[in-house]
Parts: sequence; structure tokens; C-alpha cells
Amino acid sequence: MKIVFLTEYYTPFEIGGAERSTERLGLELVKAGTPVCVITPNYGAPATEETDGLTIVRLPFPQRLRPGQLVRRFWSGNPLLQVVHATRIATRIRREGGSLVHVQNSGMIVAGALAASMTGRPCVVTIRDLAYLTPKNDPSPAGRRLKWQLDGLWARVEGVLTRPALRSPFVVFVSRALQDLYVRKGIVDGVRTRVIYNIGPSPYTGAPLPRDGRTVLFVGKLSTGKGLGILYQAAELLSKERPDVRF
Repeated sequence: MKIVFLTEYYTPFEIGGAERSTERLGLELVKAGTPVCVITPNYGAPATEETDGLTIVRLPFPQRLRPGQLVRRFWSGNPLLQVVHATRIATRIRREGGSLVHVQNSGMIVAGALAASMTGRPCVVTIRDLAYLTPKNDPSPAGRRLKWQLDGLWARVEGVLTRPALRSPFVVFVSRALQDLYVRKGIVDGVRTRVIYNIGPSPYTGAPLPRDGRTVLFVGKLSTGKGLGILYQAAELLSKERPDVRF
């Protein structure tokens, strides 16, 4: 059995925890004897390479990035490009002998669902945040540059296409709270879902970290998909009862 991972970003263009947990999962699967092929857009790296047993395939993409830079939604959310991606992914699945398609983040769900349908392979989607509930770009206010308006338009189109794509795959959530939220919102039916937590980081071996009991630390990308609205609400409520707590 060979698993095909689909991810919008991957080393050396990782932007957060999703890419790192995807790589960690792939490496652990390879160690366990399950081959893995990672397919991702090419933002300026070798088209194919082997790293620690992982096969990495990068699809042609019209935009070049620097490590840590985000791709424009005009390109990544473009439904025409998603169809092109799907065709190329399907070709690669057949060539690699892939048995299962595993979509790792929202930017590849449309292409992944299409490719799985083209090849008759089962599809699994991992949901790590609120990206399928909230738009990836805020609506572009009047007067903004045309490219921002186009990005916002494609983000809304992508949102319309993404939700039906979640109806057919098997969905994995990284927490019970996320699963409950998506089921309650009607995005998934709750039958074809499971909760599987991310593989944790390597054990910390440094000096013990000081804890003062009054500091709440958030580590992650500053985006609506990370649930910052919930954090802001919690901070407002807690600050009234515990003004000594820092966020």
C-alpha cells in the first residue's frame, strides 16, 4: 500500500504546523514500512526528490515564493488550476501506484477529491483548524487594489467548491472539539469521521521552563482559521476575573 499526501505547502516552503506534522507523519509511516509520496505545488524547488525515504513531487505552479511566504489566493484557489492540479495528481497517483489519497490541508481538497474520483482511490482529509468554516481572505473593501479583489473573489469561489468536496472523503480531525464543531455546523455528517491526534514533537530535553501561572501563550499563525476569535473572547472574559493574567 502506498499513500499519496497532498499538501499546499511543504519543505522548504512550510509556513506552519500542518506542514511539519505532515512531514513527521510521512517519516513515521516510511519507518513502519508504508511508502509515502508527497505531492505539493512547486514554488521554486526541484520537481522531484527523495528525502529520508519520502518521495516528493512538486507540481508546476505560476507563482514563485520565498520560504515562509504565502501564495496568492488568486492562484491557489483558482478552480481552473485546481482541475489542472487534479489531472496531474491523478497521473502521478497511477504512476506511483498510490492506493490512498490523503489531503493534508484545505488548499488541496478540491484537487484531491477530483483526483481520487478520477483514479477510483479512497480519499482521506485531515482537518486541523477552522479553515473550512471561515473564508481564507477577508472580503476586499472598495478601493483596494484589483489583485486583492480578485484574491477575495477566488477565496469565496473556493469556499463554495470546498464544502461539497468534504461530503465524500473520510475526514480525520486532530481534536474532539474540532470534530464536534464541524458536525454541529453541518459541514460533515459525523459518520465518516475520526479523531486522530497529531504526532507530538520530540521530547524536550532542555532546562525546565519557568512557569508563573499568569501567562497564556499562543503559538501559531495569526489567522481566523486558528480560532483567534475564541482566544480573544476568552481573554476578555478572563481579564475581568483575573486582571493579573497576561496574553
